[in-house]
Amino acid sequence: MEQASNQDEYSKGENSPFEYSNPCANSPDDENQNLQQRLADLEQRLAALEEACSDALIGVSAAGVINSWSQGAQSLYGYEPDEILARPLETLWPRESARDAASLLVAMLRGESLQEWGADHVARDGQRLHVTLSAMPMRGDNGVVTGAVLV
Repeated sequence: MEQASNQDEYSKGENSPFEYSNPCANSPDDENQNLQQRLADLEQRLAALEEACSDALIGVSAAGVINSWSQGAQSLYGYEPDEILARPLETLWPRESARDAASLLVAMLRGESLQEWGADHVARDGQRLHVTLSAMPMRGDNGVVTGAVLV
């Protein structure tokens, strides 16, 4: 009977004479560290691409807030990143064309891509700019649109 009692304890993982750990299994901390490293690597690559590209690249959240601003966008529009980040996309449109920005956001939230769409914009100094935009939706892991990239 004594032996059956020990067997019951062992099957519950209690007082087991053997310790087993899977050498292939990552701990949650290791997994988190790996994900953080991959994210840091991707952010570095994105920054390098933005720096190498002379086009204006503008990241926009699903709420229509500018969250990424490339050197090309800075050169074209005249805004420093700290002046434009967290501002609404409509900042770049003249007041009379604000509906165009709203239309772009609606299309983006539906997951549509826009190619070579002509739009009038306003630079920091008030100068009118006629630009040709392409917009591509960005999706999260679950497929939901989280924002867009405007080029």
